[in-house]
Amino acid sequence: YIFLPTGRSTVRFNYNDILYIEAYGVYVKIITADGIVVVNQMLSNIEEALPQEPFLRIHRSFLVNLNHINRIASNELGVSTYQLPIGMSYKDKVAQKLKSSGLLND
Repeated sequence: YIFLPTGRSTVRFNYNDILYIEAYGVYVKIITADGIVVVNQMLSNIEEALPQEPFLRIHRSFLVNLNHINRIASNELGVSTYQLPIGMSYKDKVAQKLKSSGLLND
């Protein structure tokens, strides 16, 4: 789990509950199955604090939890009912990670 500041309090997020994380100006949105929480942190800071497994940066504005991917396309990933774009500069790294994780076959 990770504790993150939200407004005047700090909230605990279990890694497995996080579907994905989206940059939102100087804040980020943590998207879980229960809803969306805006956090007073920058995406790069959260990326450093999270474990590399199962989280992966797929776009300059998105971090995804690999455990929640349910659809893989050439330029986007499906997580729950959301479609997340894969950034051009992240495409090779994402494909490599999906293959090494067993989510994508050659």
